[in-house]
Amino acid sequence: MTPELPKPHQNKSNAEIEWMAHNAPHLNVTDTRGSRFCIEKHDEAAARARDVQAYSFETRRRGKLRTTGVVVQRPLAHVLERLATEHAAYARVALSRSDGAARGKLAFFDDNELSVLQVGPRGELTPAFCGNATAAVALAHGRPNGRMRLADPGGGQVSVDYRRDGNNVAQDWLIPSMSVEDFMWRGRRVFRVNGLNVYNIVVGGLPVGVAAETCRVQLAAGHPNAKLAVLGDGPERCRVAFYNASGRHGAAPMTGLASLAVLASSSSAFAAHLGERAVTYQTAAGQEKFDLPEIGTAEDGRLRVAMPDVDAFLSPLGEVS
Repeated sequence: MTPELPKPHQNKSNAEIEWMAHNAPHLNVTDTRGSRFCIEKHDEAAARARDVQAYSFETRRRGKLRTTGVVVQRPLAHVLERLATEHAAYARVALSRSDGAARGKLAFFDDNELSVLQVGPRGELTPAFCGNATAAVALAHGRPNGRMRLADPGGGQVSVDYRRDGNNVAQDWLIPSMSVEDFMWRGRRVFRVNGLNVYNIVVGGLPVGVAAETCRVQLAAGHPNAKLAVLGDGPERCRVAFYNASGRHGAAPMTGLASLAVLASSSSAFAAHLGERAVTYQTAAGQEKFDLPEIGTAEDGRLRVAMPDVDAFLSPLGEVS
């Protein structure tokens, strides 16, 4: 059964439009006042004739379930052409589990590149970075180690060096730069870290009477996939809570930890508030402590971020419908 075609995506940023145009040559992408994506249906028989390897995935950290989603192997030049007829089905599978800390990750990859999309609660797709989905792709590749380029909606040259030991995947992310803004908002000091996903980091807890989603939206500054991190979420000053458009994250996302690590390395005021290069986080399994990733410099001058290792597991998908 062929899934129904997706509705046109609206309210996308110019950066996203440029990313989609570069990575989706088979789509008619138009930037109107509503920033509308028009997806044209192509020859369905020809699209289905191409070989596709698709897997549902889960990742675990110290045995605890972290992220679930779908990874699909195919040439990235054809990713969104295929999505015109099949993305709705893949998105449903990516959202089908609710027992992890995060869900709805949809990753497409070929030999040297991968693209990650976040499936929203209504099936909308937003380009994003995700360390757990990247680990699942590394496992699907089958190679013991390698380097892949991550499709960046902001146009940067982000790569990942990965190393596998069975199901365990270690990753070093190579990032051109990460900018940090420091400003006051409603009596709270806020740091905006941009380079992976956009993170607004609020120090001292949420302002009185302000909900997390209100805070996230007001600080988003037009970024459709902006994240929120609240430091001082509770009695401990190093306790943090992460939020995205789906609500509170069930664990500490890798890109969030990386953003905190870059901020701690660049801001003495933030480092002094943090005290040590670690944060605590309340998960469904109890409170956990996370060390911030180490930050170094790669041979080409990019930042090298040593992400936490995770265990990845794959299950082949049959024909989606």
